[in-house]
Amino acid sequence: MLTTTHLRRYAAFCVIALGLYCPASYAGAEFDKAQAELFALHVAEGRKAMVALVGNERAPMQDRARAALFLSDMSARMDKDMAAAMNWIAMAERYGAPTEGIAAATARAMIEGGEPRKAITHALKASELAANGEKAEERTLLYAESLMAAYDSPTASLARRALAINAQTLRQALQDNPSSQAAAKMLFDFSVRLGDGDTMLMALTALIPAKERGSGGQFAGSFNTLKKELAGWLGSTLVPERRRKIVLALAELRLAKAAALIADKHPSRGKKDFLAEDGIREVMAYAAFLDTLNASLEDIYRARARGEGVDGRAFAAFDAAAKAFAVRVPAALSGKTYDRDAFTDYIRQRFGALLNWDEKGTELKLGHQLASETTTISQHGVQADITALSVGFMAARGFEVFVLGSHAPGRGWNSDEGLVQLAGSEAAEAGGVQTGAALWQRCGTGVDGAKRAYEIRDISRGDEALLGDKKVAYLPGLKTRLEWQACRALLHMLKRSGLEKERIEGAFTAEADFAITEGQVNGYQARFAIERAKAGEGAEAPSDATLEYRARLAMIIKSPRPRFALSGTILLPGIGGDTAEGQANAEVLEGLIAWMEKHASEVVAYDKNRPALLQLDHLSDEQIIKAARGLDPLE
Repeated sequence: MLTTTHLRRYAAFCVIALGLYCPASYAGAEFDKAQAELFALHVAEGRKAMVALVGNERAPMQDRARAALFLSDMSARMDKDMAAAMNWIAMAERYGAPTEGIAAATARAMIEGGEPRKAITHALKASELAANGEKAEERTLLYAESLMAAYDSPTASLARRALAINAQTLRQALQDNPSSQAAAKMLFDFSVRLGDGDTMLMALTALIPAKERGSGGQFAGSFNTLKKELAGWLGSTLVPERRRKIVLALAELRLAKAAALIADKHPSRGKKDFLAEDGIREVMAYAAFLDTLNASLEDIYRARARGEGVDGRAFAAFDAAAKAFAVRVPAALSGKTYDRDAFTDYIRQRFGALLNWDEKGTELKLGHQLASETTTISQHGVQADITALSVGFMAARGFEVFVLGSHAPGRGWNSDEGLVQLAGSEAAEAGGVQTGAALWQRCGTGVDGAKRAYEIRDISRGDEALLGDKKVAYLPGLKTRLEWQACRALLHMLKRSGLEKERIEGAFTAEADFAITEGQVNGYQARFAIERAKAGEGAEAPSDATLEYRARLAMIIKSPRPRFALSGTILLPGIGGDTAEGQANAEVLEGLIAWMEKHASEVVAYDKNRPALLQLDHLSDEQIIKAARGLDPLE
């Protein structure tokens, strides 16, 4: 943990460094303000600001290019308007956007616009031009997506041989980085279309938690069935018995859409009778339900982004898709009239579906449970069980992901069953995922410290503009500084301990994971369990926002490295927004700011003439925890 003395020295160095190298003002304030509106999910306002920036001849050319690329992505993903997207891309190119970014944006526009075959060349170009490891993998996956979309398209079909050749690139990517869940998911989707059983098994081994597919795990039987039935299969005709085992086992692994594709698309005997079987028909109907629901939700989100009222429409979309399912599978209703809660219970039990609605029925998240873990804690005179549910294979991701795409943090939610967390490929796709391994990639010994300092300086320049006249806001520079400080302090500790150089990476990831887990489990999750237990004993149940606020304070207090808690859970897009999480994050930051203002003389290099939030990283770990304790009613 950073001591007060260490942090004072480090913060003083940062202040001196920023004074030497940072200009007094940041030229890109307009882009940051526009992006801040989008991060707060104020879509119309953010979009309007981006359009104004592109047309502002006095703005920096690079910011006009960035805004144009942002607008092209929104036009492609949200509006499915390829013409508008291509127009923004042309403007971005005119204003000097990097060739790699232009190629990637063009590929995305063509994929979303229904011309995936044309997208392939541009995606390949973006992949070849990508410089660093993280960006290279992202562009490789975009290229793979374009190939798969062309293969699936009835009007731009791609030869199976082309898909098979490029599957080798994904296999190599997964071999080089076995922890890459995104590569594993894309490889699995490739192999399902190819009918390549051995590659499917390779990808599934990475996607399904080892504990759950191993002996005694909930997926052990299904996984063993697939190991037997998929081995050696390479697109050959499947007899009904073998096909049935594969389809049902995949459905049990929460992969109903892949199961439906194998049931319907690959060569088979007696296909018509096979698809009419009760179990197979149920899987096919559920895959269709997910597709229909997601398409309806996207229409709702487009209307919401335009500022239209959408209250209750997510409920209506779910009900319509569920009733269509029941027409194909009458047994789902058990002979009764349709009831939303009963149908939700049915897909929960049959397919492992976990749902999260907002109160007004304007959006829905739907994922599939991969694992669960229950532990017992005793704190503040209360003993309670903590249940954590891991979900993956998300079929509906919510409004935030619809608007922000890869910029969205990707959050779980709280349910009556326990805390729901994104797992596997879903967590890997979330923006800035925080695990020991991910942190090592961003700030381990292989990272050039001097170069990273300049990058952090550049990111931080926009924070003041983002904050504006608000007291709290999402500040990417502050978030990055806090994470970097926590990582470097941990590395410093490990190096001073005398640990051998080759063991530092393993020790770093273990220590970082421990700190994050302590905050999440003994802090955040434990507080939820305690509050539920108290409510069960007759105490008044707090509001969702209050519960989130208290749980976040507990997470900061319990974490051995509270900077990870602040950077990974508190400083996220949507601060102060309409959600319980956004309101809780704002209240936590407001409390920390109040502590800083009250104890200004104790905060290193504190400047009363600057907004306090911009100086949050001047606090030591001990001060952060002390401030959080003062805010927590149970401490």
